[in-house]
Amino acid sequence: MGRKYIPDLEERLIAETISVGGKNEANVDFSTKDIAKACGVSEFTLFQRFESKEKLISACNLKICDDGSALFHHWSHEDQVPLKVFAARVLDYFLSHPCETMFLVNYSAATSHIMKDQAAFERYHAYIMAHRDLLEPYFGSRDEDETFLLWSSFFRRLLMDAQFVLSDLYSDVATYREKSVKVALEGLKGFCVKQETW
Repeated sequence: MGRKYIPDLEERLIAETISVGGKNEANVDFSTKDIAKACGVSEFTLFQRFESKEKLISACNLKICDDGSALFHHWSHEDQVPLKVFAARVLDYFLSHPCETMFLVNYSAATSHIMKDQAAFERYHAYIMAHRDLLEPYFGSRDEDETFLLWSSFFRRLLMDAQFVLSDLYSDVATYREKSVKVALEGLKGFCVKQETW
């Protein structure tokens, strides 16, 4: 007996999982039964689509990263904005997508304190390598290790700074935003291929 076709079910399950995982504290024990119920299906149907909670989380991380990366690529390649403007836009993107940002903070292999998953880390590394050209306008073509560290450090820093704002730990968001971008970039300045990209 095959799966019953339900239009956009995977997308709905992913959206609901991001909503749950992005609003709560990091918790691998969130209820897949509640997520399935919110989407009008059984937990069995959810696991038919994603096999395990880990694969559901991975699909959510991938969806969030793909949505952001498409826009980030446009800014760095088509718009060709300076790195300072690019960093500010990335931070603003994280701030304007609170559930997605907090889901990445809670469940990404790059940031989560509850995941010690080698396979998740390898997927994260492979994702960066597949999108290594995103930051090339600013840092040029680098070897794999430098690319990974530059890419990961740049986005993780802004992601974690966004977390502080979204957790209401800073009341003066405008000042914090400006300083966050400055600090995030200062350590990367020496890696820029030309100063006009700065």
